[in-house]
Amino acid sequence: MMANQNPQPDIFEVKLAFANSAPLGTTTSSQVYTYQSAYEEVRIYAIMVNIVDATDVDASASMSDFQVSIEAGANKVPSNPFDVGAIATSREKTLAFSAPVVVGFQEPLTISGEWMGTTNLAAATNVKITLIAETALIDDGGI
Repeated sequence: MMANQNPQPDIFEVKLAFANSAPLGTTTSSQVYTYQSAYEEVRIYAIMVNIVDATDVDASASMSDFQVSIEAGANKVPSNPFDVGAIATSREKTLAFSAPVVVGFQEPLTISGEWMGTTNLAAATNVKITLIAETALIDDGGI
């Protein structure tokens, strides 16, 4: 049994699936369910990216032209999609944000990925996104 902890470490994972021969500009999205209460907020501190083929083998060396956007509520954070190829081909496969992405109660959290290669995708590819976060009680400021 685990004791209650504030903040509680969390990991959220999604898989963005791209079909074989997907054309340039193909976009796929996935909703992330945080299951937080009305008195909690989720703070996302980092993103981990793995680009794999249909057999779960690393494909980042040959197919890394993807960009990702994170949408918390009605806002994209950061405001523009960012290239995840450099993250996926790095040794750690992780990018820490300079400030946390904050998700409030009942705010949808959506991850979208787009194929940005110069040709159609050569094989079915999955972009696995892991969000490294914590769920914390909202501080009432001593009120």
